[in-house]
Amino acid sequence: MLLPLLIIFGCSAIVWFLVRVRIPGNFPPGPPGYMSISALVNKNEPYLSKLLVKLSEKYGPVIGLTAMTRRFVCVSGYEAVRDVLNNAQLSGRPDAFEFNLKTSGLRRGVLMTDGELWREQRRFTMHHLKNLGFGKSSLEVTILEEVSDLIMKLEAIVGSSPSGNIILDDVFTLPVVSVLWAVIAGERFERNDPRAKAMLSSVTGFSRASNGGPSILALFPFLRFVAPEWTGFNHLMRHISLLRSSIQDVIQQHRQSRQPGYSRDFLDFYLQSLDDGPANSIDSTFSEEQMMGIVIDIFIAGAETTGYTLGFALLFMMDNPQVQLRVQREIDLVLQGRQPSLSDLKNLPYTEATLQEIQRRGIVAPLTVPHVALEDTTCLGYDLPKVLRTNRLFPSAYQLNIS
Repeated sequence: MLLPLLIIFGCSAIVWFLVRVRIPGNFPPGPPGYMSISALVNKNEPYLSKLLVKLSEKYGPVIGLTAMTRRFVCVSGYEAVRDVLNNAQLSGRPDAFEFNLKTSGLRRGVLMTDGELWREQRRFTMHHLKNLGFGKSSLEVTILEEVSDLIMKLEAIVGSSPSGNIILDDVFTLPVVSVLWAVIAGERFERNDPRAKAMLSSVTGFSRASNGGPSILALFPFLRFVAPEWTGFNHLMRHISLLRSSIQDVIQQHRQSRQPGYSRDFLDFYLQSLDDGPANSIDSTFSEEQMMGIVIDIFIAGAETTGYTLGFALLFMMDNPQVQLRVQREIDLVLQGRQPSLSDLKNLPYTEATLQEIQRRGIVAPLTVPHVALEDTTCLGYDLPKVLRTNRLFPSAYQLNIS
């Protein structure tokens, strides 16, 4: 009696699996096979964005990839990217295993969340960051202090180099981290502060855990129990543990030193909301893990991108000395030797145009964060089903990677 039941169960499982892995109708063209996601690994092209461009030349701007039961859609090119980014139904975020590790396995923060949690937390974060000086002249003093320290550091490096050559690795990123930390925690890092370097190392280590595409750990999270070192799980957790520990120490200090009704920085604002603000409502999205997620997301989104944009600025100026000379002449004419201010920008049209061109050409994020469909929709005529978050083992929705 047991054998027939086992046979029936086994056959049913096989049929169910075959149905799950079957390529659905109207699926975008792409490499064949049930693990065609492996096409994103190519030793001859380590940059995923460039690899996607090469694949799009063969299969078109919308590429379909599979990983057993999971589906991935990669889009590139102006028309396809515009179609996706203008579609409100494709503004969702996947349940990203690696990203959730930074917040104890929960979907928290603002980078990889959607729905009401994202809307409420983004509104709160943007409101208080603006109050603390983001995009305003009130943050200029902190930035100019970092600029002065950076200039002295560069002069010291050049002066101590017999050849005059310098290595600019993280030279620009560390000051950015210090400015972000001033807004988040109310203090600047002193020059050569080991905490700043440790935090930057953790942020970059976490953000570079994958090259922008699905990693083996993201595709098969259970492998962390079998091969935690090979899958990169241990490496990832070392960076996350150090980053969380640094932030938690400062949060604890803020709990002890803050004064109710007076907020010095973003952490104070959030702690105030946890004590007697919107966090008290039944359906509140505010929590300590959410606060941790937002802080980490701010560093992930702002540190390397800003630092490397400054690096591109220096590179492009070296390659275009005539532009550098014209920018310098305009700055000298307008500033007359004083420090710059945001209010000067309207009088520096050529400098502003140069900065915009640097940001256009210096692509620091060739891939967007992944998207998923919030409702059944399409992309250039291909069907994209609604994400089903209830099935974590075999999710059926497509994930979009945009380059």
